[in-house]
Amino acid sequence: MKIFNIYMLIITILLQLTVILMFNTSIETATSLENLKRCIPFFNLLIMILTFFVIFSIKKINEYRNKEIENKLLKTYLSNVESILTLFRKQRHSYINHIQTIKSMSYLEEYNDLIDYLEGISEEYRNVSELIRVGNPALTALLNIKKEIAEKKGVNVYIKCKYKTNFEWIRPWDLCDMVGNLIDNAIEGATILTNSKKWIKVKIDKSENKYILQIENTGKLDKNIPTEELFKAGISTKNATSRGYGLYIVKQIVEKYHGTVSIEETEDETVLVTLVLIEGVQENVEKII
Repeated sequence: MKIFNIYMLIITILLQLTVILMFNTSIETATSLENLKRCIPFFNLLIMILTFFVIFSIKKINEYRNKEIENKLLKTYLSNVESILTLFRKQRHSYINHIQTIKSMSYLEEYNDLIDYLEGISEEYRNVSELIRVGNPALTALLNIKKEIAEKKGVNVYIKCKYKTNFEWIRPWDLCDMVGNLIDNAIEGATILTNSKKWIKVKIDKSENKYILQIENTGKLDKNIPTEELFKAGISTKNATSRGYGLYIVKQIVEKYHGTVSIEETEDETVLVTLVLIEGVQENVEKII
């Protein structure tokens, strides 16, 4: 359907150009001004109809483009939720096996081995007990998955949620795309450092009807790039042609919900990104990503 609309747009534009050329030719070859005047309404009507089809085709192409973006974000959101559910299913299955083993060892009075066994599984399930819940299922899944990814790269992640909310006025895939891009940037910024201090702090707070989400990480901003330029498409502090769209995407989504995003380097040589989202403000449906 998208290909059809693209072809329709191209054909309509070509027809419009053809009509204009025909009109110009008619002016040059006209022998009577009265005959030419009679043709003008016909040409105007035809150009208006073709213009309508051009606008219609562009609108349809944008709708399909936005739908594709939404489907991509939805797949990411569902993948994060599925990862958390898989983890819970795996742990539930393991719990049953461990309980059966503990029961048998207790029955056989193998207490020394039982203590060693309990110490081993308590370390194994430490991460499960530390799952962070922030009120929104999608964001909860995302934060815990990103935390696990970062810690595998040697980056400690600290999440502090002072006010839990389901962010019901924000589509979950938009919310995860915003936060996911920021955490990915934070992970990259922290892993680049050669020293041992590699961490990310995520803080969710509330002030009146505004939710404030801050992501801070050890790292530095490129002094050669003005802060306001970082939110433009293709601007990146990493040397790669495919980079430079994370903050741009974040800004576009934030503005859909009439929020704000800022980035700064603190005195402690850390990078701090702040999102401010107004509770209950619906997305701007006219905003095109």
